Amino acid sequence: MTQMRGSVSDRIIQEISRTAATERVELPSLYAVIDPDALEAVVETMSDGEVSFSYAGYEVTVTAEKAIRLEPRPTSETATGIALSND
Repeated sequence: MTQMRGSVSDRIIQEISRTAATERVELPSLYAVIDPDALEAVVETMSDGEVSFSYAGYEVTVTAEKAIRLEPRPTSETATGIALSND
């Protein structure tokens, strides 16, 4: 779980950079996968559930509590998708 400082998209970039041991500037643009402003708006209005998407070799999940989980994706998986879950 990451610190709760900064926007969700900034925290995602920070966490992947730390986890992958790479510089932030070496990561692909988050805009190529998801609109960071839209992600922020969705997370701000969620009372339950989570949103997941693929980015920079990870399955990124953001919960209603703004926690961020990263799961490595196999390099053979190149499809990009976004999923909302309201469990």
